[in-house]
Amino acid sequence: CALAAVVQLLGAMDETLVSRIRDLLLAHPDLGYRAVHLRLKNEPEFEGTSLKKVQTALQAIRSSGLADDKSQQQQQRPPWEVTDFGAKGRGVRALETIFRGTIILRERPIMTMRFEMARDIMSSCNDDMARQMTSGLSIEFATGEYGKLSGTDQAGFLELYDCAALFGLDVSSQPGLFSAKFWSNGVPGPPSASFLEEDDTVVCLKVARFNSSCKPNAIYTWHGSAKSGEVCIVATADISPNEEICVCYLPSDLLTDSTDERQAWTRETFGFSCQCQVCSPGPAAVLFEEHCSERRRLSEEIKKVVVNLCTAPAEAIASGLRAAESLLELLLANGYGTPAKLRVLGWEGYNMSVAGKSPEEEVQRWARLRHEAIVHEKGEASDEAQMAATIVGKPARNLGDLQRQDAQMRKLR
Repeated sequence: CALAAVVQLLGAMDETLVSRIRDLLLAHPDLGYRAVHLRLKNEPEFEGTSLKKVQTALQAIRSSGLADDKSQQQQQRPPWEVTDFGAKGRGVRALETIFRGTIILRERPIMTMRFEMARDIMSSCNDDMARQMTSGLSIEFATGEYGKLSGTDQAGFLELYDCAALFGLDVSSQPGLFSAKFWSNGVPGPPSASFLEEDDTVVCLKVARFNSSCKPNAIYTWHGSAKSGEVCIVATADISPNEEICVCYLPSDLLTDSTDERQAWTRETFGFSCQCQVCSPGPAAVLFEEHCSERRRLSEEIKKVVVNLCTAPAEAIASGLRAAESLLELLLANGYGTPAKLRVLGWEGYNMSVAGKSPEEEVQRWARLRHEAIVHEKGEASDEAQMAATIVGKPARNLGDLQRQDAQMRKLR
């Protein structure tokens, strides 16, 4: 088989290493050998593997077409399917084991609303979803965009769920139907061209099939440029066969709010009270609330140190690092480790470890955490991911270095 041929070609190189690098390439086809090496250093089984060995293996795997052949098979049969989940309706389930960090789906949007337009519509409607769906500007936009679609995409768009009836609206006839479909299925798209930290809103026919959970095992994020990029569904935890793949519709800062607050948001925004596992009465919900409280406590303890890093005594920095370790363990052990949270925690741990003069391998460990999170959020080829990889290889030695690196990162964003 192709795998055996590559192992034989490489002589003494371990077959397990070749298989692991191949799996990384299948999940992230654009990875370079340095990025693969950084990932392997986080895995105990491969942490001692040399950069040269990784480069040789990666070149052999790509030359053999081993990763390409399986990638083509995966494109023909995705590792998921849309199926019925009873009272919950239709959603997406895994057909095979999907590992954390895997890009489950890449999809180009069929409709894109610029941030400025979405902001103006939501502002004029006081963030009232029923008014947004019946807004003249919304209807004009959605009707125009629908008219530009191919016949196949028009049919697919009309098959999407809409929450109009939950707000007492009858949009069974056009043109209000198009607007209702858009607002019911819109997700964050490319970064706004004019407003830092804001995104355009897009609709993708396949992405729209994923249900929400307050304890998701995947996220949707944008990889690439505004013109040629895609919405990607990325696994944030290992997903078992037959397990439902869920994203989270709520803004990330609401995930540690109480069940009542989370359900109030989904009612106001989508017309339903979230009934995911951690919003439904039972042991899982109780444990989730306890974890949310602990996450808030640890995050506040870390924040107090980071905002006063220049004047914080050594004992405070050490305490902040212990809190960061505890929070990281909590996030990863319980499937709460979304890229956005790990990126922030990696940055905080990196800053505190530099200020506390931790050993270089500890500093790099936090930098690698941040780099991996940015890769999952924005893709390996993004400028931020490249900069984060550079920081892993050459970490800061003092607060002055930290400030310069942060300034460079802000420019990239």
